[in-house]
Amino acid sequence: MIAELDLTPEARMLKETARDFTDRVIAPNAQELWESEQFPYEILAQLRDLGYMGIMAPEEYGGGAVDTVTYAAVLEEFARGDITIALTLQVHVLVTDIYEKFATEAQKAEWMPRLASGEILAAIAMTEPGAGSDLRSATTTAELRGGSWVLNGSKTFITNAGTDISDGCVVLAKTGADEFSTFIVPNDTPGFVRGKKLRKLGWRAMDTRELFFENCEIPEENLLGERGRGLRVVLTGMDLGRIAFGVCSTGMAQACLDHALAYANERVQFRRPLSSFQAIQFKLADMATKIATARAISFEAARRRDAGLPAEVIASMAKLHASRVCVEAADEAFQIFGGYGFTLDYPIARLYADAKMMEIGEGSNEIQRIYIARALGCADGGERASRNGAAAAAAGGAS
Repeated sequence: MIAELDLTPEARMLKETARDFTDRVIAPNAQELWESEQFPYEILAQLRDLGYMGIMAPEEYGGGAVDTVTYAAVLEEFARGDITIALTLQVHVLVTDIYEKFATEAQKAEWMPRLASGEILAAIAMTEPGAGSDLRSATTTAELRGGSWVLNGSKTFITNAGTDISDGCVVLAKTGADEFSTFIVPNDTPGFVRGKKLRKLGWRAMDTRELFFENCEIPEENLLGERGRGLRVVLTGMDLGRIAFGVCSTGMAQACLDHALAYANERVQFRRPLSSFQAIQFKLADMATKIATARAISFEAARRRDAGLPAEVIASMAKLHASRVCVEAADEAFQIFGGYGFTLDYPIARLYADAKMMEIGEGSNEIQRIYIARALGCADGGERASRNGAAAAAAGGAS
């Protein structure tokens, strides 16, 4: 595989361990978790014991301190087994990275060891009912009153905030006329209300819900990063989040191909295997080719990030391309399975439902195209957002 050419011996070992764990634990339980909509506590506990929850966190806090390429290789394997496991980890790693970059030393000492060990699960709250892709339209406010910040508003489509092991949600809030800041809001804060888990077409086992802040008072020192730099805080992880969506989409697409190929070899029609028909062979060949390109661009983005080169645009390209490949792979696999793909006896219905959200989460594909086009030098068409504003908008989606 293309990705394996980039891996160090240590990274290859982590990837192989992740592959083995996926085949033994994640994949066999994926369908049951999807149908029951139960959060995968036991699997996450095993990931914690294996050290994957702190895979990118600094060693001084108990993390693995791996590079982006290694992380991407591991995440692709988990996504191949179950996207909800992969994206639950992805959000946790993304928030941990934000703490590493922007938290004070006191905040790091309090939160980083617990995040790196997997003792607690991290969440970030940006999206609102009226502000998804356009973060600047967020209306949740934070007002400084006598040494405390008081938050009021709501968020939606928030991942990881409502589990039994969740603690500490990073919240983007408006602190001025056109000023946004980020805050650490622990779960036991009065006025912080976690709504019911949302019912969803896909990603069913994942914890996704609304959050409400009703005169939610936190200490002044819970400001994360500088006041007024909240968009910078949440956008700093944009490339990491989109690389993750690229490799997760690739992993899901690979699962679609694997299931479709196995079924096509076993299924007999007109006294011969389905895979012997050229029409089916072409579908499988096209799927494999597109998956290879999705993997290549996603890992190229990871390499650029590790090298300290600008990676935002290629990360958007990776997310855009790989998520589309994922949806197409699910569609083609469904077609190969025929009527059986429509039943819950096979995994294709789950993959088909899960795939679509990859085009929407972490910034919709339409936003990715806008961002890429403006990076190429296209005029902005007179929209309110400048090029930097489009980058801010691009952070919207399910997070």
